[in-house]
Amino acid sequence: MRESKFVQQNRENWTEFEAALQNNSKDPESLYKLFTQVTEDLSYSRTFYKNRSVRNYLNALAQQSFFKIYKSVHLSKWKSFKQFWVKDLPLSVWQSRKSILLSFVLFAVAVVIGALSTRQSLDFAQLILGEEYIQKTLENISKGDPMGIYKDADMFGMTLGITVNNILVSFFAYLLGILWGVGTFVLILRNGIMLGCFQYFFYEKGLLKEMLLTIWLHGTLEISAIIIAGGAGFELAKGLVMPGTFTRIQAFRASAQKGLTIMVGLVPVFMMAGFIEGFITRHTEMFWGIKLALILVSLAFVLFYYVYYPYFVHKNNPVELEDYHPNPVAKHEIVLNQFKNTRQLIAETFIIYGKNLTKNIISAILWSLPYVAIIFYFFLQKDGEIDDHLRLNSTTSSLSLLIDSFKHSFILLVLAASISFMITFWTNDEHLMGRKMVTFLKNFAILTVLLLLFTSEFMTLGVIAFILFLPVLFFLKTFLENENGVLGNLFSYGFKYLGQSVLYTGLQYTLVIMALGYGIYLLLDYFVWEMINTVVSWHLNDNYFYKEMILDSIHYFIIGSIFLILWQIYSIGVNLWYHSSLEIHEANGLKNVINNWKLDVDKK
Repeated sequence: MRESKFVQQNRENWTEFEAALQNNSKDPESLYKLFTQVTEDLSYSRTFYKNRSVRNYLNALAQQSFFKIYKSVHLSKWKSFKQFWVKDLPLSVWQSRKSILLSFVLFAVAVVIGALSTRQSLDFAQLILGEEYIQKTLENISKGDPMGIYKDADMFGMTLGITVNNILVSFFAYLLGILWGVGTFVLILRNGIMLGCFQYFFYEKGLLKEMLLTIWLHGTLEISAIIIAGGAGFELAKGLVMPGTFTRIQAFRASAQKGLTIMVGLVPVFMMAGFIEGFITRHTEMFWGIKLALILVSLAFVLFYYVYYPYFVHKNNPVELEDYHPNPVAKHEIVLNQFKNTRQLIAETFIIYGKNLTKNIISAILWSLPYVAIIFYFFLQKDGEIDDHLRLNSTTSSLSLLIDSFKHSFILLVLAASISFMITFWTNDEHLMGRKMVTFLKNFAILTVLLLLFTSEFMTLGVIAFILFLPVLFFLKTFLENENGVLGNLFSYGFKYLGQSVLYTGLQYTLVIMALGYGIYLLLDYFVWEMINTVVSWHLNDNYFYKEMILDSIHYFIIGSIFLILWQIYSIGVNLWYHSSLEIHEANGLKNVINNWKLDVDKK
């Protein structure tokens, strides 16, 4: 086709499209058709009119449409960002108002408890705030600079550290709501008692005014945000404890979504609080009027954005939990004879585990009790103290001592029995349930041998994680599925299905479970151990004979329970992984589908 004819034939569409881009007068469907036509014409011109002006014109027109579309997407993102702060976050705060009020009341009561307890005995302040902190503060008071502790670190480092710490604490307050609100309750109670204790300590020293004008510079935003985060945690728990007319999963999903929206909105608040504490609070010599003004501005912001504005938005956009219509939860059918990638493996593992969540957790807890009991039966000395190499002072030592304790045969046997139980009852198919005891004894014998190898000096935790754990469960599954055959053939059968792609998927799954375990480790190390030690110390003084034994028992119990829960989850995944591997090599599931299809065809 000649160029002039090509232009004459399509000029009307091009002109119409160009006009539509300039005044936005076309409806989306018509605009889409014109855009498609122009891009097709551009493609044609690039082939037949490479060096002609028509190609340049169409190329410029296509670019113009692209930039206009990109600009609209950019504006859409800005609108979403704006809507989050103007509407979504305030509505989530309003819907969670009762949970936030509960968090506020609990925090206020805790502050009073902390103040009254310190009034009864100043030693309580030392117990709650720490001996080192009290000593440092007393030294600063004697120097005439009671708030000097805020001047110790450099401004930027202090700001960054405080901000990260506050964000972590707030997210812990939210996430711990999954423990039916108990974790959030303890964290809010602990922070409130610390604040009440801190304030009364300075009141006792005659420094109340100076203290209030200093800590509430940043504390107005910081404390308010922690209380709101506690409310998000209670809201998360509400979905589990009181699902109402929804299923528990639907209610949990709705409450978790509201809580997460609130938590994201608190991040800038914590950043501002950290900036104030790092750069402004340290200037204790600042005129009190300026301090008071900053405190009032912060308080006005909190009251406006988190109290009045949510009510205002709700009044104009009334949305209640009762109006929430969650998407129906699709019932995911677990098909064993089907290839699964890592994402499917993880998703189906947690679906299966969640179907009997309470039963699984209770089982792990019960199986951790004999482990703890045997440890203390053999290692409790006559004077009532635990052997030094079993002392648990931190998560790191807890894990290393847990590994080290495997070298003692009786502990190893208990561990092997526990894991064998998990494998027997969580990885078997229904047709194997008639011979549970035989399966259990087989698992127990194999795991005992492998754990003996594990305790050898040349073995390390990394080698176990990547080389031993995964094939061990795979081979155990192989033994269970194939009752006949000598030991060598069974191992050969197992190696047959550990091909490169299969092993890669299994290792990815292993890494995910290890990452989950490491996340739990950080939670324990950063928060849980300190919280447990603090709560126990509130009730038992250091001179109590069995205090350390109680602390160590709690630590071992928690570690043992979590360890077995992870093994439950891991065993389920390996079971699914085994059948996925089987499907890759033997295609039993595909054969069944084909056979069923043939039967359907024959019937027709």
